[in-house]
Amino acid sequence: MEDGTAIGLGRQVVKTIDGEEVEVGKARNMSRRMYLTGFALLPWMWVMNVWLFWNEFFDGGDPVIQSYTRKSAVGVLVASMVFVPWMLAYVIGQERLFGATLFQKLDASRLDLD
Repeated sequence: MEDGTAIGLGRQVVKTIDGEEVEVGKARNMSRRMYLTGFALLPWMWVMNVWLFWNEFFDGGDPVIQSYTRKSAVGVLVASMVFVPWMLAYVIGQERLFGATLFQKLDASRLDLD
């Protein structure tokens, strides 16, 4: 089982971070879908991809999964480099940085939800 082959089945499997064994084809499909879903403004899917296939990310068992997890890690870093400064500028700068008119338009707490 250490060599990535399920005992008695002859199929290759990938072990996820929670110990579940998933067939390589299914694992590749899962990793690919999580990677592509991250582009739909859902970067936490990239985080989940890296976390789920943590062993593949570092140890490099399957090159396809390793590629998707590494691309996901880069996506998380890029999204963080864009989102965190914007968030800090909005929270810290508020009206002084954006001006009163634009800040009021962006302020979700002022929305009339009735």
